[in-house]
Amino acid sequence: MTTSVPHLCLYVLGVTVMVGLVARCDFNRSHFGAYLHGDIVLGILSSVHSNIKDLQDRTCPEMYTCEDFDLITFVSSLVAIHTIEEINNSSFLPGIKLGYLICDPCAYGTKALECVGHMLAVDGSPTVLFDYSNFTSPIKAFLGERYSELSIPVAKLLSLYMIPQISCTSTAPALSDKLRYASFLRVVPSDVYQTQALVKLMTYYSWNWVGVVTLDDDYGRAVHENFLEDAQKEQVCIQFQEVLPNYLGFLDINEKINMVADRIESSNATVVLLILRPELVQMLFEKMIKRSIRRVWIASDAWSTTHFLMKMTDINKVGEIFGFTFVTGNIPGFEGYLRNLRPSPGARNDFISEYKQMLSTCTQGQQSENSLDCNERDLHKVDLTEAYGQRVAVYAITHAIKKLLKCDSTSCTEDTNFLPWKLISILRQMRFTLDNQTYFFNKDGDFENGYDLIMWKKDGDERVLDVVGKFLISNNSLNVYKDKISWFNNTVPESRCSKRCPPGTYKHILNITCCYTCTDCSAGYYSDQEDQPSCTQCINGTSPPNSAKCEEWKLGILEWSAAHSIVEQRPIIQLSAIMVSNYGVMLCHFTPRWYRILSEKTLK
Repeated sequence: MTTSVPHLCLYVLGVTVMVGLVARCDFNRSHFGAYLHGDIVLGILSSVHSNIKDLQDRTCPEMYTCEDFDLITFVSSLVAIHTIEEINNSSFLPGIKLGYLICDPCAYGTKALECVGHMLAVDGSPTVLFDYSNFTSPIKAFLGERYSELSIPVAKLLSLYMIPQISCTSTAPALSDKLRYASFLRVVPSDVYQTQALVKLMTYYSWNWVGVVTLDDDYGRAVHENFLEDAQKEQVCIQFQEVLPNYLGFLDINEKINMVADRIESSNATVVLLILRPELVQMLFEKMIKRSIRRVWIASDAWSTTHFLMKMTDINKVGEIFGFTFVTGNIPGFEGYLRNLRPSPGARNDFISEYKQMLSTCTQGQQSENSLDCNERDLHKVDLTEAYGQRVAVYAITHAIKKLLKCDSTSCTEDTNFLPWKLISILRQMRFTLDNQTYFFNKDGDFENGYDLIMWKKDGDERVLDVVGKFLISNNSLNVYKDKISWFNNTVPESRCSKRCPPGTYKHILNITCCYTCTDCSAGYYSDQEDQPSCTQCINGTSPPNSAKCEEWKLGILEWSAAHSIVEQRPIIQLSAIMVSNYGVMLCHFTPRWYRILSEKTLK
């Protein structure tokens, strides 16, 4: 559906007025958690806090109060900063200093739009134009957001100005649509491929009867929809489907979690796919542990590498856990950066200050309800799988900037105050190498570098990640390293609606394809494999009922002198004598008549 020019102008005017009002009301108080001045500034959207206080009671457009410090997102923002500083300390962009501006959307889409509005209005409110070809912005490109629920509204807004936005983790399939999200790119594959990988894992182990718990947001709904489509193609059936709210501050969240736990406990599906945020998985696992319920859990990429879940009390009691994660790598120098964590000269970082304050509180034994878990404060133990994408995204942008500004080893010849939209075509077409790996965006602005299959293996009272396979997007294949997978009691668990039908039977389908009874093959028919849809007719032989094979006809030759032959000859001789006698009678009876007829014809 097309949008008329007047409606478009009203939309842009609304954004402009919103930005202007916010700037007048509270411009003296910083809306940015970290910044560094530079010749070219990158905007970073990073939900360092995962919740907004009293959001459900909000009736006035006052400032948001964020809470629940998220260590994973905090470390990811540090990787982006570290990478920018690494580039500044090299000759990659000679004579040019990269800066950054970080805003915390607190995992809320509306606040993410507020962040973008403030970033675009740093040097004045955006101008309402009919043509944005010459629109300049102090932010030349955006990194983020982590969640698709936030990236989607931001991508719609930035596509108006054609300012590049690169996400490291937003995987909703809708973001591949360049008609709606023209300036959005990501350094991970679309969830279209993740669901294919999930179904491949299920079919590999013949798990055709599974449960699904998903998130009520753009990410969860999209993954769920694609999974159902892929599952149907591979004849994987869904025993139950449950939905949890995206917002962690939802008033009845505990009641919802209990309802899902009840559904899982009453189900005979032993494999459950969880398309959830890590915090919701933690709440659900706590219920499972209390009820002593074991399952095979399959993780979506949203929580498959979450470290604090691996350290949960009694995590080994929930059962086996599989998941897929993006192909990753090491971040050179980052360990040393964390050991000496502080803002670089000329930079400010309120998130580092907040983190250190929480560490101090933990040391004094005064942990508050909303502060960081003191048992999870070590940055060195945070899994960097997700964070590595920040490094790739920063280098993708800087490679495009380097080409646009025509930089060589000593200088860049073009103006640093370039039009942001000029980066889009370069990003879509370029290939670049980082850490001995070559990367590029496909026509939809996505990476297609596949996934690692991971298993959460026991390590004392905790879990650790181990890569046990790989999914290749290029040929839609899953390679499982069977020798690296160990099962409870050395037995692969089954998750089926019906038991397998043995050879000699076939499946009699009931209401759905995965549920059936086993029916014996009839005489003259057979089945030589498990779970056959029908029996095969014997061609050169026969078979009794419930047969797994046919008995071919056999031709035998008997000697006349053999005793068995003599016994068999008697009825044959008797029958022959009867036939000869009958023939003689017929000959005597009919011969005169035929003889007369023939004689008369001859005389004539």
